[in-house]
Amino acid sequence: MPASDVRGIRRENEYAEAVHDLAALTRNVLALRPAWRAADLADFEFLPGGYSNQNYQFRHRGQRYVLRVPQQARPYIDRKLEHAFYQSPGRVFVPDVEAFDPLTGVMISRWLSGPLLADVDVDPDALVPYVKALHAGLATCPRMYDPVALARQQLALGNPQLSIVEFAANWVWNPRQTTPCHNDLNPWNIIVSDTGRWVTLDWEWLGENDPVFDLVSLHQGLSLDNAILDELATEFLGSRAKNTRQRVGDCLSAFWLREYSWAHAELVQGNDRDEIREQIRVSSEKLRGIWGRSDH
Repeated sequence: MPASDVRGIRRENEYAEAVHDLAALTRNVLALRPAWRAADLADFEFLPGGYSNQNYQFRHRGQRYVLRVPQQARPYIDRKLEHAFYQSPGRVFVPDVEAFDPLTGVMISRWLSGPLLADVDVDPDALVPYVKALHAGLATCPRMYDPVALARQQLALGNPQLSIVEFAANWVWNPRQTTPCHNDLNPWNIIVSDTGRWVTLDWEWLGENDPVFDLVSLHQGLSLDNAILDELATEFLGSRAKNTRQRVGDCLSAFWLREYSWAHAELVQGNDRDEIREQIRVSSEKLRGIWGRSDH
């Protein structure tokens, strides 16, 4: 049997074991909510799709919740910062967190009904007001998010494509403007609630960054036409903003560099899934296309 098949079976078995290890799930919940009783917990159900975390829906006395269990420590994830964010007043577009362990990142949040943004038809005109409102509701963040530095750290593992390593090694991320950003603003991290409000999940990479990075991330995640991206960025920054097209190009490069390096590091560390391999293929292709049009 090929080694790749062995890894695939092992991964499937890991998920099957996690799904059915009700005792471990119950311990996670009660560690965060010791006043709850195990007898009141029911209907644990694995939620597929998470790359870095395992997520489970469950009920406590009829109320639905989601349990998030991170799989391993990863660079650029600051659990104390994430915990402080969820506790801060005036939070916008985020789920209601019931309990959070800042040492492990294990979290219980209230269930939100509604589809993922990735599963609905999105009007591109909705992107700019959403990202603007999201940024406007965030307080100043104590750390910078540098996608290029993160990429270099992840590319140090294994044997990535040499051209991508050289590209990252010679590029300093120095945005002209920064604001608190989500930095992983993709349509799988957004739920369209029953009220129509977009609720944003997974604030693990919160940090100061070029605000265009979030707009580009969401646009690329939705696979929208690149022809409208400059127009959206001009609307986002204002017609008087300078170097808008260059900023879009920089953020496109940084986004796909981050996507490639993250998937490469996951694969090297044993997270061998079809989705991870596909992300490596797509991001490598996207970078080749960008290099053909940019000065980087």
